[in-house]
Amino acid sequence: MEGQLSLELETNQNRPCTAWNLSVLYHESDTSDETGDLAHTFCPRDIIKSYSLPWRLGTVLLRLRAMTRTLPDYILRWRSQSVFANTRVSGPTTAPEQNAACHSACATYKFLSALSLLVLVVNC
Repeated sequence: MEGQLSLELETNQNRPCTAWNLSVLYHESDTSDETGDLAHTFCPRDIIKSYSLPWRLGTVLLRLRAMTRTLPDYILRWRSQSVFANTRVSGPTTAPEQNAACHSACATYKFLSALSLLVLVVNC
């Protein structure tokens, strides 16, 4: 089974990128902090932005950097699209319910000491 992960970030704040930003990083398990190369950076002035990540990429890291007293206010939406052996494309998956078992999309949250790091894991 192959799949693709799509992210959509949105905010109503019109702030410079130096106030706060959200980085989408590739996951690399062989590094000490498990962060890989930078895929995208979302700045508040972008208002809304969509990212389609490469096929077979099942894990990304989201790093929030805030250098302001005003708390960042943003919305994160994601979709995973799977292609099975019969070449049919499944519809987008929704976020798992709080008590539901994880079938096709799981969000795992890790908070590291000095920065907020969200690990988004999709079974692709």
